[in-house]
Amino acid sequence: MSRQQITLTRRTAVGLVAAGLVASPKLVGAQEKAPVVLGFVTGLSGEGAEYGQRAVNVGALFADTMNAQGGIDGRKVDMAVGDSQDQTDILLSLGKRYLIERKVTAFFGTGNSGETLAFEKAMKNSKVPIMMHYTWGNDNTSPEFPSAYRVGPNNALASALMAKYLQQAGYKNEVNI
Repeated sequence: MSRQQITLTRRTAVGLVAAGLVASPKLVGAQEKAPVVLGFVTGLSGEGAEYGQRAVNVGALFADTMNAQGGIDGRKVDMAVGDSQDQTDILLSLGKRYLIERKVTAFFGTGNSGETLAFEKAMKNSKVPIMMHYTWGNDNTSPEFPSAYRVGPNNALASALMAKYLQQAGYKNEVNI
């Protein structure tokens, strides 16, 4: 899939810009024109590779688009991309390394709900935003993690919306599992 074939949705674009401009204290009042580094630590191999690659492709499209317009506040948008191989220990190691070495402004696409929860706990004190695009667990955006943001619905919301749709469609005995 080429970058031209990827659609940058308004919600994704707003989330990326918000993370780059507003959510990170690293950018507020910064004197240097250091790049805005977006961290993509996700499964890029194995069963979930398709979803991880989609997240990276959208990030690359965003970075290319912003850089073509002069970056964010004059700062180049760069990406730190790592394959977690869908393993929590690799995810945590890459995340910590990128936070320290690459000075990541925000993280995107960290993986399944369990991995993401472990990642949030490890990154909690950094206050770096974590944007989740396909994490469904309800606990991932609890008040315990004020820097975690979900771009899609959680399990409870998805089930409620599906039930409402099925009822409106005339189904009498719907079951959400």
